[in-house]
Amino acid sequence: MNSLRTRSETLQMLRSKEFALHVINLVERTAAAHFASAALMDDTIVTIRDWAEAIEEQKRQQTSAVSVRFAYDFEFALVRACKDFGIAVLGKEEGDAPGHDFRVITSDDGIIPFEVKTTQSANGWTGSTHSEGKGKAESYVLVSYELDYELPIPKNTFSFTNVIKAVHFSVLDECAVAWNGEATDNNSSTTGKIHVNSVDEYRKSISLGSVEPKQKWCKCLREDITQYRGLEIEAA
Repeated sequence: MNSLRTRSETLQMLRSKEFALHVINLVERTAAAHFASAALMDDTIVTIRDWAEAIEEQKRQQTSAVSVRFAYDFEFALVRACKDFGIAVLGKEEGDAPGHDFRVITSDDGIIPFEVKTTQSANGWTGSTHSEGKGKAESYVLVSYELDYELPIPKNTFSFTNVIKAVHFSVLDECAVAWNGEATDNNSSTTGKIHVNSVDEYRKSISLGSVEPKQKWCKCLREDITQYRGLEIEAA
């Protein structure tokens, strides 16, 4: 197992721009796998937009279908990135722990569960939680991203370079997110936003993108990642 770091050291590494870019790189390396089979079977499916329109009639369902594919990729990529950066990491665990998607081990605070929320929406992080009444994790990785829906789907490789155009990436500790929806024994729909009162705290968690306080909630702005292309960001 990797040598343990303190909570502060671990958060610093998770919040580094290099870590966020490495996660994005890992996602793009395999993202085409979700769409290539359909593109190979149907010549009219050339882009992600074509794929989405072919499998769902309603726009909202099309977005959801694409988001689900990327959501699990980001979860796997985060665990892999932790390993690549030498962060002691564990997967999901049944039991009394709060709802989470991965866990990191620190030398001073033990195991910290993280919940991962990803979205294509610019209006907050929305999804379902499988909390079983155990509550939500207090630490989060939040990723808001924009895809290039017109980029041709690669048919001979899993790599989908440049499919992610812009990203807002943050790693929160002890929750600056306001969730609309309570944890229950059933799946419950939740929407997470950043309250303006938490803007200063939240800014410390951002590695890509920025935040703009509005009347009550903050607007999380994505960062164009074109400027980082070709840098071959890898584990430190």
